[in-house]
Amino acid sequence: MMSGYRRNTATDQLLRQYFRELKKYPPLSRKEEELLLAKIKAGGLSGRQAEKRLIKANLRFVVSVAKRYKFINDVPFEDLIAVGNLGLLRAAKRFDHKRNVRFISYAVWWIRQAMIQAVSMHANTIRIPLNRIHTGLRLKKSEETLRKHLNRQPTMEELAEEVGMNPEELRKFLADTPNVVSLDTTMVDNEEDLVLSDVITDPKGDPEVLSSEKALKDDVQKLFASLTDRERIVLQQRFGFQTDRSHTLEEIGKLLSLTRERVRQIENQALQKLRHPSRASILALYRTST
Repeated sequence: MMSGYRRNTATDQLLRQYFRELKKYPPLSRKEEELLLAKIKAGGLSGRQAEKRLIKANLRFVVSVAKRYKFINDVPFEDLIAVGNLGLLRAAKRFDHKRNVRFISYAVWWIRQAMIQAVSMHANTIRIPLNRIHTGLRLKKSEETLRKHLNRQPTMEELAEEVGMNPEELRKFLADTPNVVSLDTTMVDNEEDLVLSDVITDPKGDPEVLSSEKALKDDVQKLFASLTDRERIVLQQRFGFQTDRSHTLEEIGKLLSLTRERVRQIENQALQKLRHPSRASILALYRTST
């Protein structure tokens, strides 16, 4: 017992030291980032140095994303940061400098995927497939949206309809994967497990990531420019972008005088246009942060 305490204390000290080190690398302005990307594209020693600076300037953002997955399936916070940093490195190597988006809008997909992979592979009870983790995120988000709209806990049937599953499929999913999603006690015990969308600390309150969040919002605006007006409205309402909250299919249907099913079709159609990871990543944070 005492050895565990000392190990935790040592880990905390290392984390505090790491966070102090991160303060040496402030976030980049858009102009600074563009200059670094130009050097990276040119290559050579100057390009390698620029790439290192780009990575270091975004390490704080990795920490903010790790907070979203903190303590899920007992994955240590420092492990999430470590794998997130690896995702950031992969993004830096793969980033197309011709893209008209901020680097972090592309990198966030790689960071989140690395963390989700870590959660999936962590030796807890059984390996949780990635598709189940993504389904769990979608279920939790839909459950929260319905609860706000209905002012009560949604029934199994209401939640199933919202996510496009039948009630029996939903019951089987929750029974087969209890650690992926936890809703109200009428469905599963929400005191036993955390879900992937639970946030221990609110990253929106971190001054270090405000510029990154602003960059994401700017890129969402550009992303929506490729959609029709109706597709744009549906995604804005569903993701809670520039609205007070995420909205249900029924609410959006009333707004646009459409059926729930037609709204679902438009949503799927719009997401299909954005299916490439480099585009989908721009919306990814809004699935879990609003």
